[in-house]
Amino acid sequence: MGRQFALKIVPASEPNDDVSLEAKFLNISSHPNIVQIKSAEYWSDNLGKPYFLIEMEYVSGGNMQSMINKGCTIFDIVKLMKNVFFALDHAHPKLIHRDIKPANILLGGGGKLSDFGIAMLASSGLSPSTKFYNRNLAPECCGASPSFSVASDIYAAGLTLLRGLNLISDWKASLAAIPNWRAKMAAGALIQALGFHTRVPVKLKKIVTKACASDPKKRYSSAAAFRDALESLIILRDWKSEATDRWSCIHAGAREEIIIDSANKTFRVQYFRNGRRKLAQCSDFLVYTEAERFAYHTISQSSLG
Repeated sequence: MGRQFALKIVPASEPNDDVSLEAKFLNISSHPNIVQIKSAEYWSDNLGKPYFLIEMEYVSGGNMQSMINKGCTIFDIVKLMKNVFFALDHAHPKLIHRDIKPANILLGGGGKLSDFGIAMLASSGLSPSTKFYNRNLAPECCGASPSFSVASDIYAAGLTLLRGLNLISDWKASLAAIPNWRAKMAAGALIQALGFHTRVPVKLKKIVTKACASDPKKRYSSAAAFRDALESLIILRDWKSEATDRWSCIHAGAREEIIIDSANKTFRVQYFRNGRRKLAQCSDFLVYTEAERFAYHTISQSSLG
């Protein structure tokens, strides 16, 4: 028909699953920041095996995880997540998404939330599937009787924001590196175990920590409140990584750079503004990792107003 679309093919043989619910959920939650559904129907192959076909808009540009893997800026992540919160705020009166993670946030159209395959109705708990993603869970969702709510989606969104800010390319490996990570997740101590990348400003750390509080009542009360916290940030410098030892930004009409170079067995961190060194932000180190930490600390201190 001369157009592109995405076709999701879902096996329909699980007796306890109602795969058609995903299409219904997409339909009732229509929003510019949610992937749009075009059509849906059952289909059987030539062996009689049943499937459910969901035709959706094709969203180009990859997803948040691909953006993280390429090395995105702090501003890239914050801007994308603000649009995700528009989608969640619209959906939450009716649905709990239950699967918020970088792979389910598409970049096209400014950011679109996708994959409602394990979402549930807020009023009844009805869901297309009895399964759920178990690596982004709020503490109250980890036990034998998991409790999913707006608050658990807020937690998952906070953890997703952290994954972007920390540039975590392999989430499974990052969790595996934490001793007893499942116990820490259940206890609400996963954020502390993960820590924050040195580049993350203090104000953003506080926002993520609040979103991922172990007590659901201490998190943001809604996606709108979470978004408002991000909107309150004043971004001064959007530092971009040009290489492993070089970052740049445009601030007040001037090009600023942070560069790590080596000379005489030392590693020198240099800060330039329109090619002129700012000596107060320069320092020498004997070990590269210390120089890198200093550079990222400078980024964290100068990114926000």
